[in-house]
Amino acid sequence: MSAHGPREIIRPIIFPAVLLVLTNVLGGLLVMPISLQLLFNTCCCVYIGCIISTRLAKNPNGTLVSYSKLLQEDESVIGMDEAKQFPLIASAFLFGFYLLYKVLPPALFKGIVTTYFSATTVYSISALFLDFLPFSA
Repeated sequence: MSAHGPREIIRPIIFPAVLLVLTNVLGGLLVMPISLQLLFNTCCCVYIGCIISTRLAKNPNGTLVSYSKLLQEDESVIGMDEAKQFPLIASAFLFGFYLLYKVLPPALFKGIVTTYFSATTVYSISALFLDFLPFSA
């Protein structure tokens, strides 16, 4: 709960979240091209992240508005230095991923990639449902 009332799940997030879950479930059950699965996973994660980062909520009229420009204690904003470091860190990660691809056996590499995407998907989706799960304070 924030000072501006309870946070509701925003309707534009529901479809990509369901598509993200279905893509991962159906990717394991059916023959689905990995490029299509990666495309859906990437697009859904980026879309959900963009919507959540804008901090939108519904007002009483039902329209989407930005509900807070103030930061809470546990929130922070990245500065220009961190924003400049991001491409370097991302490039290092991708280069490391490329080295793993070249060095490791294909079965082990596929297992690492599957585990990585499964963990990031579970982590991404779990944040959507935290407000609806009854945890003790």
